[in-house]
This record gives sequence, C-alpha cells and structure tokens, in this order.
Amino acid sequence: MISFFTKTTSKLSKSNINDILRIKESHWSYGMRSQRKFFIENIKPNDLHNLLYYGKALIGYTSLRNSTYKDINNKTFKYLHFDTIIIKKKFRK
Repeated sequence: MISFFTKTTSKLSKSNINDILRIKESHWSYGMRSQRKFFIENIKPNDLHNLLYYGKALIGYTSLRNSTYKDINNKTFKYLHFDTIIIKKKFRK
C-alpha cells in the first residue's frame, strides 16, 4: 500500500527522520553522521517534508525549505527552496 504524508520538521518523528537520513544516504554517500549534521544545521522547524511510503519503507522524499532573499532594493521576499528529491531506484519507472 502506498501512502503519502507532508509534515513540517517539527512534526517529524524520530522514525521519520531516520527514514529520511537513510534514503538520503542511499543517494548521496556522505555517511549517516554527515547526513544528520546537515539535517540539524540546515533544516528549520517549519520546512516541509513530503514522504512517500510503500508499506513501511520510505521510497520517495522531497523537502521544501522556507527561505528568503533580498532584491537590489533591499526588499525581502519569501520563497520555497526545492531542496531535495529522491525516489528509490527500484520505484523510478
């Protein structure tokens, strides 16, 4: 059974975070410690995480990070930074 969830970082369980770190590690081989460090240092409480599960296995993940930028007139704008997209190789077709 396929299920899809969108959660803010503050609503992620420890299990969700570990699933995210594992799927990221399967795509980018920096080590779990490095993945966890990046997550802690760069992901904010209100960032969005889209989690696609097949049964109990996380097979897809995207993150949308709340960000801001200033234009040349020093006016601040908010936007969603499309940060990560991962689909397990087995499920890509």
